[in-house]
Order: sequence, then structure tokens, then C-alpha cells
Amino acid sequence: MSMDGLIIKIKQCFVKVPILYHFKATAIGQYLFKITYSFLTLRRQKRNLKSTVNNFIVKQYHEDERYLVVGDNGKKEIEKKYSWYRDCAVCRKHTTSTDAFYNGQFSFRRCKDCGFVWMQPIYCDNVIASIYNGKEDSKFKAITNYVEKNFLKKTTLEIEKPPLPPSFYIQKLLWSLKQIGGRANNLLDIGCQNGNFLLEAKHYFHDVQGVEMNVKSAKYAMERGLIVHNMPIEEIKLPDAFFDVITMNQVIEHIKDPSIVLEKAFKLLKRNGVLFISTPNIDGISYKMFKGAHSLLRGNSHISMFNIPSLGRLGNSVGFKTENSGTYYLDVSLYDLIAYYYYGLVNNQDKFLHRYNVHLYGYVFFHALQFLMMPFLFNRYKEFHGPTKEWGSYLYMIFSKP
Repeated sequence: MSMDGLIIKIKQCFVKVPILYHFKATAIGQYLFKITYSFLTLRRQKRNLKSTVNNFIVKQYHEDERYLVVGDNGKKEIEKKYSWYRDCAVCRKHTTSTDAFYNGQFSFRRCKDCGFVWMQPIYCDNVIASIYNGKEDSKFKAITNYVEKNFLKKTTLEIEKPPLPPSFYIQKLLWSLKQIGGRANNLLDIGCQNGNFLLEAKHYFHDVQGVEMNVKSAKYAMERGLIVHNMPIEEIKLPDAFFDVITMNQVIEHIKDPSIVLEKAFKLLKRNGVLFISTPNIDGISYKMFKGAHSLLRGNSHISMFNIPSLGRLGNSVGFKTENSGTYYLDVSLYDLIAYYYYGLVNNQDKFLHRYNVHLYGYVFFHALQFLMMPFLFNRYKEFHGPTKEWGSYLYMIFSKP
């Protein structure tokens, strides 16, 4: 039964069953009915939002195929005149690498020395600019229109961020600053999107600023009273040793040469300042399970994928000292498990797309079962420790400037 059908059935029960009808007339009955109806309605709206966004993103996967050709190996690859090849961004030299993933459109290589995974080849700069700007603008418009129609405006685009509250990052930052004797005055968020994280950070830091490449996201953040620089971080005209904290939440995986960005962050940080980075963890269980079908490996936007050793090595090569690291959130839902093994049984696993099994969202049974299993398997706020430290689908790392 779908969520809409369940809501209709509940309404009918309160009308047709005399005991429930009279109970609803009481004060407590009205209160409980209102809570139940509001909860189910919100679940329906969230499901509709997720289905709309997911269908939109799935459609986007195939919009750039005009730049692709079928290679000698039978796989799609970028046409040579649109492609750009690179070496390992961590080792910064030509190293021995192996095939890591193929997502149906693009291939990924893994460095044998550091474990860094990168898309090879990637689009050349002018193609990336034309695709990324157009895609971000159209996606921004589609998501924003739906969210503003059905939800509060403040939720715009935040679905693109990882499933953890801003306070998670901030508490980690404050703890690290306390450990090394740093201060919590100025913060710069690279890739701030619409500024939700900066609004939360204003409660803890005296001065907060952001960097956002997308014009519409940056404009929206500025309309909310935030200071946002709409330009690449390398071009920002700010004095050296200006910030106490710099954050990069789900940004570094989009950058073709992360070392340049980290070098700029190193210059902008004060002594004992902190750099906080969160990014997908390429060694997480969900990547090992779903491989190229993983949602964060689809499309052409995630081109630089890290694990804890490779990100630590990159930061140390720039001059940072590693203070803390960890992984969080098991990005494996019940819907994914059912669809993944179903397609495997029917020998048609090419149809599986991690996170985008929208045909299962309407079943109340799966909603209830996932809710019951959430504390054990799918806890969004769970951080992994000990032997399971590298299981999480996302990693965070905190560096300090000596």
C-alpha cells in the first residue's frame, strides 16, 4: 500500500468506526490524529521530493553523452578532443595504477602507492565549465522550485550535503581547536552552497565567510546576509594568515588538482588554525559492495576520491599536521539491498542504481522495516571506531597548521 493510500484508509477508519469517530471528537483524540496525519503527510512529501530529485539526477546522467564514444574495449569513453589525462593528484607524479571502477560512462583508476582514486580521463576545462554551470543551474531551479512549493525555503539544495547536521562538524572543529590551543574567531567555508552551514557557524564564530562557484547558490547565500565570494578559492584576494578555521564539506572530490586548493588554504590559515575536510570515503563498505553503481561515482562530477591514508598524505605534503580523522554513515539502505540482490538474481545488475530505487519508496512495509533497523544498520549519525573505523561511506579529517 502506498503512503497516499494509507492516509486515505486512516481517514476512512475515523469516519466509519464509531469508537474512533467519538474518540477523534475528544481533545486528546484530535491531538493524536493531528500528529499522525502530519507525520504521514510529511513522509509523503519527503518521498515525493526524493523521487522528483532522484529521477531528475538519473536523467542528468545521460545528458553529456554527446562527448562520449565507444572505445576499442567496448566501453564508453570521452572523445580524445574533449579529454584530459592526469597523474595521481596525491603523489603528484606518474605512478602505477589499476582499474578501480567503471560506472557505465567513465573509468576510474586507483594509485597503488597511496590508494587515491581518480576519474581517467576527465573532461577538459572548457567542457567541464559548460556542463557544470548548465547542470547546476538547471538542477538548482528544479530542486528549488519543488522545495519552495512544498517545504521551508531554508532547505533549498541542502539535500546535496551529507546526512549529518552542521553541529557535527562544528563540535569536531571546536574540540580540535581546544586541543591545539587555537582560537574560534574567523571561519571560511569553501563550497558553501546556499549558506546553511555558515548560518549555523555564526553562533560559534565571530566572522564567517564562504566561497561558492555556482552563481545562483552564491546569490541566494548573499541574500541571507552572508559574505560569499563567487570565484575560485585560488583567486580570492585575502591576506595570508587571516582565518582560524577553513572547512571543505563535500567539495574536494570535485576538484581536479586538490593540492592547489590545500596550498591556498594553508596560506589563508593562521598558525594553529584548523582545516576541516569531509568527503566520500572510497574504501567504505558501500563502495566495495556497489562499485561503479554507487551514486557518488555516477556522472562526471566526482573526479577525485579519497580514503583516509591518501587524504592524510595529501595534507601532510602541503605542510599540514593531521589531528583527527574518522568515517561516518553507512550509505546502504534497505531499498538498495533489495534492489541490488534482486537484479543480481535475475542476472540484470546493470539496471541497479544505488540510492535511486524510487519504485520501492511507496511501500509502507519497507518504510517500517527500515525504521526498525535504523538504530542497528542505517544510523545516519553513526561514527565508526576501532576495527570498523574505515567502514563509513564518508570520511572527515582535521588538519592543523603548525
